[in-house]
Amino acid sequence: MSDTVVHPAVQRAMAEIEKSLNAGLSSVLLLCDTVPEVLQPMLDDSPLLHQQTFESFLAGRATVANQRCPLIVILDVDREVLSYNGLLAIVRDCASGSVLLCSESIVLAELLALGFRRFDDTQGLYVFDLFDYKKRPDWFNADHFAHPHRWDPLG
Repeated sequence: MSDTVVHPAVQRAMAEIEKSLNAGLSSVLLLCDTVPEVLQPMLDDSPLLHQQTFESFLAGRATVANQRCPLIVILDVDREVLSYNGLLAIVRDCASGSVLLCSESIVLAELLALGFRRFDDTQGLYVFDLFDYKKRPDWFNADHFAHPHRWDPLG
């Protein structure tokens, strides 16, 4: 193996991919133009891990077997590709409920606006999960709903 230095965000993304595959996810889609050398053995060994380039993804907007993919991992995408093509919004809304993004060139405020948050304390690693991207507010319970039998339209 070469002495290539692996960014901590990529290492953490690799660990999450492995954890997801071991947990029984049906597939994981890796979106990147070039597969990092450290990820290639994992890609070769796992039939559930698939790779697509950004161009092919945007052209067909296809995921594995034309279905939503449980987890999509996006590696090394530059800011222009994300904002110009709306890649993150497309992936988040149409292709997957869970997105793991590994990039240093994106402004945190833009990611927060799309519902992403930092993954742990790893610099350059962000996550979006449809089921927990928004915390349920305290007021959203039965105690604060209107009681129609108490409403007096004249009073």
